[in-house]
Amino acid sequence: MTSEETTSADLAGHGVSRVGALTVALVALTVALVVWSPHRGPPLDGSWWMAVLVGGGYAATERYVFHIEQRDNAMTFSISEVPTAFALAFLGPIAAIAARVVASLAVIGWTERPTAYKQAFNGALFAAELAVAYALLGWIVDTRDADEIRLVIGILVATLATVVVGAVVVSAAIACFGHGFVETLAEESRTTLVSGPIVTIVAALSVTPSMLDVRLLPLGIAAVAAIWMLLMLYGRLSQRHRDLRAIHDFTRSIGRSLLVDEIVTNALASTSSELRAMSGSLVVVDETGAVIAEAHHGRRVRDGDDDGMRAMHIPIRDVVGELGELRLHDRRPPLDRFDADDRHRAELLADRLATTLRNAMLHADLEHAALHDPLTGELNRRGFDARVDADLADEGRAARAVVILDLDRFKEINDTFGHHVGDEVLVEFARRVRQLLGPDDVLARFGGDEFAIYVGRESERDVRVLVEGIVSRSHQALHIEHYDVVVAVSAGVSFASAHDLRSEQLLRRADIAMYAAKRTHVGYETYRWEMDRRTPERLELLGELRDALDSEALEVHFQPKVDIASGMVVGAEALVRWDHPTRGWISPPDFILVAEESGLIRQLTDQVLRMSLRTAAAWRRAGHDLGVAVNLSALDLVDDRLALRVAGHLADADLPADRLTLEVTESSLLVDTPRTMATVEQLGELGVKLSLDDFGTGYSSLSYLRRLPAHELKVDRSFVSTLLVDHQDEVIVRSTIDLGHHLGMEVVAEGIEDVSTAERLRELGCDLGQGYGIARPMHPDGFAAWLESTHRSIRATAVADAPTAPVSGA
Repeated sequence: MTSEETTSADLAGHGVSRVGALTVALVALTVALVVWSPHRGPPLDGSWWMAVLVGGGYAATERYVFHIEQRDNAMTFSISEVPTAFALAFLGPIAAIAARVVASLAVIGWTERPTAYKQAFNGALFAAELAVAYALLGWIVDTRDADEIRLVIGILVATLATVVVGAVVVSAAIACFGHGFVETLAEESRTTLVSGPIVTIVAALSVTPSMLDVRLLPLGIAAVAAIWMLLMLYGRLSQRHRDLRAIHDFTRSIGRSLLVDEIVTNALASTSSELRAMSGSLVVVDETGAVIAEAHHGRRVRDGDDDGMRAMHIPIRDVVGELGELRLHDRRPPLDRFDADDRHRAELLADRLATTLRNAMLHADLEHAALHDPLTGELNRRGFDARVDADLADEGRAARAVVILDLDRFKEINDTFGHHVGDEVLVEFARRVRQLLGPDDVLARFGGDEFAIYVGRESERDVRVLVEGIVSRSHQALHIEHYDVVVAVSAGVSFASAHDLRSEQLLRRADIAMYAAKRTHVGYETYRWEMDRRTPERLELLGELRDALDSEALEVHFQPKVDIASGMVVGAEALVRWDHPTRGWISPPDFILVAEESGLIRQLTDQVLRMSLRTAAAWRRAGHDLGVAVNLSALDLVDDRLALRVAGHLADADLPADRLTLEVTESSLLVDTPRTMATVEQLGELGVKLSLDDFGTGYSSLSYLRRLPAHELKVDRSFVSTLLVDHQDEVIVRSTIDLGHHLGMEVVAEGIEDVSTAERLRELGCDLGQGYGIARPMHPDGFAAWLESTHRSIRATAVADAPTAPVSGA
């Protein structure tokens, strides 16, 4: 037994004990009132047959009680006050009490079979009601010496008192089981206020003819019977009207939704309220008998609980078939059993419910078909988008990603084995993928051989492990009919960021990554920004870059280049920077790539050249003979007017051509080689120096290097940074320095971070160097201030025997 059941059992036990005490108190009250009441005997002489008649009246009124119920409200009508009025007029208290108790308890025991304590309480209540009535009548009038009018008034008041006493005592008995006495009394009073005055007046009118002449007794009984029949007929018509209205309200209530779960919950609540059931359940099944929705209220219904109509099991069916079952039990008072009328009402409600459920199930089927792939049963594109968008808005898991899966050479399977085998391959592939996913992961088929997955994991690494497992398992043969079919898969992964709140955006990125994986045959690729050339962010950045170029909002910072042997400052590299007003500092590779793709690279290069050469001219006027190096794009080298543009900028700045070094990468020399070489030769003729940047990271073609009119080689920072710890990198650096010197070039080392690296480069014979160990890139004003404050010597405009500072002072 559960703790809840134990508590309920304890409460019931205490309630029975309290009702027993209340019963004893009622018996004591009855005895006291009968012994000490001022009643002096019946006002009219009654014979034994009157006692039998009164007892028969009590039996009849208990047998033919009728109720009017609506949802949680119920009214019980009885005319037990009529025989009470006759008892007050013709019988003494002991005879009346005996007739009431014996007759009423006999009928109640036969019709309702109550427990012993309930029978005892009912007998005590009936006796106490009559004892109070007789005592009150004796206090109001002298029953032996009273005229008819005063006697009728006294009987009227005493009879009404029995109604009030019954309401109060019944409320007290119900309160013994944990219910509020005041609330229960208020509920009982609603019935008492309506029925009490009516039946009391009827009782007084019915006994009046008999008080004049006992032979007029049949006339009073006939009048009571007629009135009672009218009341019953009115009550039944009212009840029927309420039932029809309840069915209408029920139909409207459950028809507000097309969701089966909501309909089931609302239907059970409504039927339980309409039929006054304290417990119940409603189960809905599909055509296979599987439960698709259920709701419970109160205690669980058990098979066999419908004995004696204490519970009802109502099947829910329509012309198509069985839809489920409605179970109701534990009927609220005044009736503790369901009757035939209750069952009929329940069946009417079940018929209405069947229609609504069938429509909801058809709607659910249509919704399912609209959101799911008919072949695999997984979600389709629409369903996938809805699920992903909802989860993205929730922001529940750390690493969330969309994965696009595309089967390689699936068309060959269809062409070779037929489309029916192709369909089986898709179904089996979906089943395999589903086995690798978690319960919260989303799988969808978009059509053809394309699938999508939405997953959430603790880290991006966990997502990649999952995708690797899917790609690896796809190479295992699928056993379809008599064939072993192998279908490899290409996958693209797109991780969601804080700004990715739509499935469509993630799918597009995953699709780009998938096609990259398909091109390179690597199994899967993760989306990277540089893969995508058509993004809203890139278009927005393009517009902002155009505005920045028009307003010259970009900046050029300068990083010093020094002679490694002497430590003298001999020049600087110009590095473009963009401090965006809202985005902050934007990485140069990001906006330079946008400039190259949009055609803005020419304007960007011109602006950097113009600003760099003007700054170098200012240094020259200040007495510092420093060269400046500017990076060129591969697209700049295919512009046959580049040399003319550079010449114009040099002329505007009034700077010698040999003080400008243009840096190009190895890979840029391979773009449209004839035009590139022509541009390089024109620049050489102009007198501009050419530097080969990031040497050693590209193709390092010696044939191009031999033909290229380059003045400088720049050793990439990836080799310089590990020079002291990686022997192979030291060999590469030494070889590059030797190669550059044999070809008549100066060698520049990038990425010098410390004094030890600079010293080793000096030992290897490297000419120039730059890096954070010497100085970071600086704004032009900051660079000028650094020149004024540095302890290093600076190459002067006029030749001078300036002292040199060792590089160890960095």
